[in-house]
Amino acid sequence: MRENYLHILGILGVWALLYLPGLGRYEMEFEEGRRALAAREMHQSGSWMHSTVLQETYLNKPPGFSWLVLLASSLPGKVTEWSVRFPSAVATLATAFFVYRFAPDIFNSRVRFFAAALFLLTFMTSEKGRQGEIDAAFALFVWAALHSAWSSIASKPHWFKWFLSGVMLGGAFLLKGPPALLFYYGTFIPFYLYKRRLISWLVSSHHGCAILGLMAVISVWLVPLLRQLGWDPLGETLMREIGRRGVASPVFLMNQAELILRLVGGMLPGVIWLPVYFGRHRWKNVDSRIQETQTFLLCLLTTPLIFFLYFPGARVRYLYPVIPAVALLASWAWSRSRESSGDPYLWIAHRLFALYVVLGAGLTSMGAAWAAWHYPSHFICFAMGGGIALLLGIWLMTRLWDSLSFPVSVGQILVLACLIHTSIQARVVEKELEHECRDTARKISDWVPPSPRLYTLTWNYFGLFYYVDTPVIHIHALSDLPPGEREYTVVYGPEAGPDAWKKYKITNWETIPVPKGGMIWLIRLNEKSD
Repeated sequence: MRENYLHILGILGVWALLYLPGLGRYEMEFEEGRRALAAREMHQSGSWMHSTVLQETYLNKPPGFSWLVLLASSLPGKVTEWSVRFPSAVATLATAFFVYRFAPDIFNSRVRFFAAALFLLTFMTSEKGRQGEIDAAFALFVWAALHSAWSSIASKPHWFKWFLSGVMLGGAFLLKGPPALLFYYGTFIPFYLYKRRLISWLVSSHHGCAILGLMAVISVWLVPLLRQLGWDPLGETLMREIGRRGVASPVFLMNQAELILRLVGGMLPGVIWLPVYFGRHRWKNVDSRIQETQTFLLCLLTTPLIFFLYFPGARVRYLYPVIPAVALLASWAWSRSRESSGDPYLWIAHRLFALYVVLGAGLTSMGAAWAAWHYPSHFICFAMGGGIALLLGIWLMTRLWDSLSFPVSVGQILVLACLIHTSIQARVVEKELEHECRDTARKISDWVPPSPRLYTLTWNYFGLFYYVDTPVIHIHALSDLPPGEREYTVVYGPEAGPDAWKKYKITNWETIPVPKGGMIWLIRLNEKSD
């Protein structure tokens, strides 16, 4: 019992070190602006079932993440960088605890602790757990759904666990839509095919309970939305998304090769241990319950991977929900290496992992020294991370090559945590010094007259529009400007220019550089001509 408490404290400590510092110190990036705008406009409109972005109906994603952002925003009182990212950080911690609680009667507490730590220390997790995007929360609900169902499979079947599994699956659906079904059924269908019980499971009462829980959650959002908008907008959005992401490009094979390389990099360090599962001899002398559990985890890992490899528009982040399975499989292989010293691959994997940790300690120390030199005001945070990693790395170097005791393994976790913490802090400080979106937004706000609305013809730069003081409305053409206003200010896309405005009375315009390169036009025109 005492060991379990220490493990929980260790998981909390690693999480707090990696995912809380500097969470709201730098401006929006990537898709964060879109999520922030959706949440803010949902709060302003009071319509929690109907999402909008730039005052335009947004159905590409269900509103689940906006709800989480608004819940976090109740603390600061408004949508901020911190409140947009905090749900991802909390979801990451919750997923780590679900990993720790997975199959306690099959995996011992040290294996599960090491798995939870590996999950928190995985490159992709350290990125997604600090971003105001959907992936971390989506992975939590997918894993919770699978975890609840597996707890029923591994012990005495219980209808409530399957119903709860369906409820969690519904939560995943409210975050990202149909991909939730891919991870759920992409795991259970091959698993029950392996057990030769697929049909009996599909028609079972337990599966029915899961579907009931799923439909109960989805209907909370879907029924009011259909009453408001009908089926057509949803159907059009779904077909557009499938068409946009499902069309092969001329460089399809190159894209898939890049996907695999990015995925392997994102799964480090746990991916080092994964090849242990390929080859029949590695399954020998393994308890049947452990073998069944591994099969379940491998189904979660391989089926979505195969699907997205043949999906032209796939991105690495789409596969993020498989990371808990990678961590558990890697942790079990780690424990196996302590017992099977004669296995050649396990011998190699152990030393690759050791080399990874030791090199990481050295690189962290060098990076900390460089960062402290360039950012002396943040010397302490860099020196602490780099110094601890260096000292632990020197100690591990003397013990790690031929030893895999639990204290040495904890030392590895601490080194990796210091490595990632120092890298994150360096990135936070660097981004904190950049104010591209804020500066550009200030230029726009200074140029815009005291009008209650600003129009835009470009569907990009969500982070930029988040920082603009004036409410921004998206239009598809200048002819969509509403009548009755004496003056309009429009943000035009980079392809625009005076030649495109000949039909309108242009009184003034200005070009403004936008973040990450490019240019936009700010034009001011009088009431529309005929």
